[in-house]
Amino acid sequence: ASRAPSTALRVRESALFRPVQALGVVTGSPPFSLATLGDVDFAVVSIGRNFQVFDCKHLRLAYIGPRLNEKIRAVCCVSEVTLTALKGDIVAWSKIIELGRFRGHREAATVLCPVGSAYLVSAAG
Repeated sequence: ASRAPSTALRVRESALFRPVQALGVVTGSPPFSLATLGDVDFAVVSIGRNFQVFDCKHLRLAYIGPRLNEKIRAVCCVSEVTLTALKGDIVAWSKIIELGRFRGHREAATVLCPVGSAYLVSAAG
């Protein structure tokens, strides 16, 4: 005499935990950055001492940046370049390859804002 499970025990889909809203679960305190390459949208998020790049359409991990010696305080995308603000440096990345470092901040930069594709504004505070 096997009986079907009660409809009260059936798991319902939750609007709160849909994949579209799951990005907040994997990002740290710095705001994420969005980039569009061709017709594909990407989101770059900071996870402590490394960064991750997600394909926005399916929220799949595109790649993971290297583990750094310092906590990432801000991220920003300009075309195919990802910029990460560390304690005293701003590091430019092409995927996981370091392109260069900008030095000169007396305090850790917490805001990165591109102005077109040629200038970057950074601020601490």
